Amino acid sequence: MPGVASGLVSRLVTGLIGWAGGIFHDIERTGPPLPDGPVLLTANHANALLDPLVVFEAAGRPSRPLAKAPLFEHPIIGPFLWALGGLPVYRRQDDPAQMGRNRDTFDAAVRALHRGEVVQIYPEGQSHSEPGLTPLKTGAARIALQAEEQAGWTLGLTIVPCGITYQRKHRFRSSALLAAGTAIPVAPWRGAWEADPAAAAEGLTDAVRAGLEAVTLNFVADGDRELVDVAEALYARATRQASWTERPGLAARWPRLRAFTAGLAWLRAHDPDRHARLSHRVRRYARLSTLLGADEWGVPERYRWGRAVAHALERGAWLALLTPLALVGVVAWILPYQLPNLAVRVVRPSLDAIATYKLVAAVLAFPLALAAWSWLIAHHHGAGWGAVAAVAAVAGGLVWIPWRKALRDLGADARALVRALPRERTRERLAELRAELVREFEAVAERAGTV
Repeated sequence: MPGVASGLVSRLVTGLIGWAGGIFHDIERTGPPLPDGPVLLTANHANALLDPLVVFEAAGRPSRPLAKAPLFEHPIIGPFLWALGGLPVYRRQDDPAQMGRNRDTFDAAVRALHRGEVVQIYPEGQSHSEPGLTPLKTGAARIALQAEEQAGWTLGLTIVPCGITYQRKHRFRSSALLAAGTAIPVAPWRGAWEADPAAAAEGLTDAVRAGLEAVTLNFVADGDRELVDVAEALYARATRQASWTERPGLAARWPRLRAFTAGLAWLRAHDPDRHARLSHRVRRYARLSTLLGADEWGVPERYRWGRAVAHALERGAWLALLTPLALVGVVAWILPYQLPNLAVRVVRPSLDAIATYKLVAAVLAFPLALAAWSWLIAHHHGAGWGAVAAVAAVAGGLVWIPWRKALRDLGADARALVRALPRERTRERLAELRAELVREFEAVAERAGTV
């Protein structure tokens, strides 16, 4: 019974934490489902605490996270990690004297895999904001090989590389994508492990890195990601893979983003002059679009009034329907919504930790705001109305999230329309530049073999 109760608590906490991650980011998933049986889920580590939240929400199976030991002592994060069956990893940069305790952590991870569980690990070893993957540690490979060896190489363990990609990783309600890769069976490494354990661990780590590279966007330089975002968006709309009123999520964009990333890398390596010219032209296109009030998706070559009005009426009617409840959410949550931004301005964390600080501040602020809101109404109008106020606040907050995004998108479209209509020559130049860029992209793709 204690084991059952512990499992239920773990599942409940996993669900709640995944839900919190799903509130902070708009999380999508692509790739095959995780296989049955024991799985060592390896992922890139670009966004501190938000990375495991994305895994909890989108992986499809409960998992036990390995995390750096200091997080287990955090007053807010620590209890959640322990409830999830988290396993502390002791790093030299945190406390060299504790490094020996990693033996117990490895043994606990092996036992979890022997029970057929999923263990998630981040082989880069630390969260970062580099444009690509950083060097991987061999810990994941050693855990996997030891687990199979102790099970007589009959465990059926697989390593599944999972790429986590964010649109704007530090912003509330930005897009996040979990891309599951091809499972790597561990048993075939038996011969290599028995011949030379160190070399086998290095070789399996290289295989994990190759798997992660296949499910992540890896860039050479800062700024390349923004370049690819603009190029992919203009190509998608110009070739009608996305309509002019659509802003598709990362899952729909993923194959194109991967192709553009590969094309950019090939161009930088094989034709740097052309790379420089094309990059300049894409950035010029982005500047012209910005002058017209547009985001990376740009503006249409011509506006069709019937379509524009129909789109505005459709969105406007939907917004009007949700506005009363959304306004309740605004009143109830506007102050706690601002607190995470204030916390970030005070603490000034690194880019990869901003979302974590925001989430921790929100975990503190939002329950307190809900309690204060309910108490205030109950104090003046009775306990029954206090309960109604609490339900209305939660419902209003959940409605406010999509309402706010739809209002922002509609406002961006309206601004672009107002600014673009009197600038016919700029619109024409944008259309010409877009057509030229599409031809250039397709020529590069053909040469690079990315089509």
